[in-house]
Amino acid sequence: MTARIDAAGWGYLMKESGLRTLMDAKAREEWDKGVYEFRTPPLTLPNVTSTFEMLHAGRAELFDRGVIHCFKRLSWDYKTNQPFRFGKRVVLRYLYQAASGNYTQNVVHRSADELDDLVRVFSVLDGKPEPDHRNGMYVHLSEAARKHERTIELEYFSIRWFKNGNGHLTFRRPDLATHYPNALASEVR
Repeated sequence: MTARIDAAGWGYLMKESGLRTLMDAKAREEWDKGVYEFRTPPLTLPNVTSTFEMLHAGRAELFDRGVIHCFKRLSWDYKTNQPFRFGKRVVLRYLYQAASGNYTQNVVHRSADELDDLVRVFSVLDGKPEPDHRNGMYVHLSEAARKHERTIELEYFSIRWFKNGNGHLTFRRPDLATHYPNALASEVR
């Protein structure tokens, strides 16, 4: 019972503190799995303090890992995808669960987290603070799906998605991408 209470407390603290913003999609997935399986450290002040300090100190590594993973996930099957640098547009697979009939499409959490990683990259390149995950891509995509909309326009890109669950992301700020044309080192490609 203690493990369940500690896990619930960790989940609440991480969500409400805004520190999930510092995590990339993979770190969020690992954290959520630990909370779901009740594999968290005891909820004590020293553990909370050290965990928050560790996350804050390691945010640059999580930032880099998020960018690399986002590009690695791009499919080479699409002509517009250039999984080694920023281009004009990319095709994202599994943005939504494919619709069947008239049912509303559900956002794929992992895809939304990876888009949060991309928004974080553009925010940093633009000299702005990292956006808070609590108003992240999952919220934007879910709201659009609830309204049965097929497109959203955001500051750094627009997204249009289709019944098969794929989305076309068009960059609205090519000036940021042209300053960093080789976003990933050759050994990552």
